[in-house]
Amino acid sequence: MARPAKFTRQQILDAAHVLARRDGGDAVTARRLADELGASTAVFYSHFDGIPHLRAELFRTVVTGRVGLAVMDPNFLAHPMRVGIRALVDMAMDEPWVLQDYLAKPNKQRPEWRKLRNQLAGMLANIPRYHHMSLEQRQGLVARVTFPAIGLALVAGTGGVEDVDRAITAVLEPVIEAALRDLPEDDLLKVVEAEPESDA
Repeated sequence: MARPAKFTRQQILDAAHVLARRDGGDAVTARRLADELGASTAVFYSHFDGIPHLRAELFRTVVTGRVGLAVMDPNFLAHPMRVGIRALVDMAMDEPWVLQDYLAKPNKQRPEWRKLRNQLAGMLANIPRYHHMSLEQRQGLVARVTFPAIGLALVAGTGGVEDVDRAITAVLEPVIEAALRDLPEDDLLKVVEAEPESDA
């Protein structure tokens, strides 16, 4: 057995990211990671508790980076939902494993998505178009937009959308406008919040 080489946390995450982008999130295993780094399978235990911990950290790193880019977009304050959805679609095209392996399958990352949805609902309070809405109404709006956004992102991730901005306008703007117009007690929010924390 090879002696464990010393790698930084970031080097290990980078190697896991290469595996996930090339072969999907399920490819991030101890053996495959060791092969990628040219080391023993013990290589990552000095920085991570195991493969589930490494995968969760990789997921958080990729998604947080995408959210950060969306928030820094100069159009974010004027059109936060559009910019956020565009970031999700871009991630689906650039990092399809994130949606395929972590969003479309039951897993432990769902609470992370729930946190992101709630953060977006909170940020909407500072934007004039949404500031009149209660927190529950903003959460309902985000929940309503989440489902078609995920569908659009999954289709875009497979190359099935030629003009993403046009698709966002055609598919999602009517959902946003209807939610702003109606502002009902949102049963959909209750369904989304009732998602199981983890099926794993």
